[in-house]
Amino acid sequence: PQDPDLEPPFIVTDNNFLSVMIDYELGDLDDEQVITLFQYIHDNGKAEHLQGHYGRTLNYLIGVGYVR
Repeated sequence: PQDPDLEPPFIVTDNNFLSVMIDYELGDLDDEQVITLFQYIHDNGKAEHLQGHYGRTLNYLIGVGYVR
């Protein structure tokens, strides 16, 4: 049985991408969730379709090794 106090893992999918982006814009994601979001953006080639902030942040996170 799963511990009821454990939260399910934070996963970004095509289905929840927009709501996760809104949470990011509102500052409602923790650091680990932000990295998960930007890994998803990187893996799915979405940075080029978003505002420049996302590409710059993605490049920074790649440079420091948080996103691969």
